[in-house]
Amino acid sequence: MPRPVLKYFALFLILLAGIAGDQLSKQWAAENLKNQPSRVCIKNALELGYTENHGMVFGINNRNNNAFSKKALLAVRIMLSIGLSIYLVVNRKRGLPFHLPFLLILSGAIGNVIDSLRFGHVVDFIHMHLGNIIDWPFLYNLADAYVCIGMGILILQSLVGEKKKTPAPLSPPPGSDS
Repeated sequence: MPRPVLKYFALFLILLAGIAGDQLSKQWAAENLKNQPSRVCIKNALELGYTENHGMVFGINNRNNNAFSKKALLAVRIMLSIGLSIYLVVNRKRGLPFHLPFLLILSGAIGNVIDSLRFGHVVDFIHMHLGNIIDWPFLYNLADAYVCIGMGILILQSLVGEKKKTPAPLSPPPGSDS
């Protein structure tokens, strides 16, 4: 297989693995956590529970069960996914470090779009906290984690990325008085 084909195949596999991981984990949560008490995985740090999120990430607008609001949110998610897909295609010649955060964000967005289309809500089931010091008040899912990790990578890349070299000032031509 030619090298560019392998690269695109690998990028597609990363995207597909992210979506599959998200969907399989949500299916597991629906089958094993729904109508059950939360399960403590790591005492004072990680619990698994079940909730149906009708809003946005971290439960924003969750209580708004308005049909128009749900359809508008779904339309925005779909448009953002399409826009991000176009951006990746336009920049397809760039390397994996460039693509990885966008693939994580896209796989998370697509995972939540799939839930919204199938169920009218997104399944959330992960609850993290650090004893009583930090208690993240929302449940989330792998799709949300992918989006946050992807955004974190983009921020880190922008902070530690290559600084653009500024051109050296033009020196005056030989024989000028400047």
